[in-house]
Amino acid sequence: MPDYELYRDSAGVVRERQRAATGGDGTASLVERDTDGNPVPTHKAHAYTYDSSGNLHTDTVTDGADRWVRTLEWGNGVQTGDSGWVKQ
Repeated sequence: MPDYELYRDSAGVVRERQRAATGGDGTASLVERDTDGNPVPTHKAHAYTYDSSGNLHTDTVTDGADRWVRTLEWGNGVQTGDSGWVKQ
């Protein structure tokens, strides 16, 4: 069963990511996955858009060949939805 953890990204949004199996040295690498279960290269540069209230609306990452977009929804200043990483 996968192990998940919460973390705060560079835009301050709380996200969930899957912890990969530990290696022989006991360390774990963290891998975010898209809605199809494939790894997302979150170490690449991100592009952000914001709504009229200044809330993060989309987070886009590309590896040069593929692009993933995560869309956030907000209500009264509280995050109410997260699409997860969707490959475009």
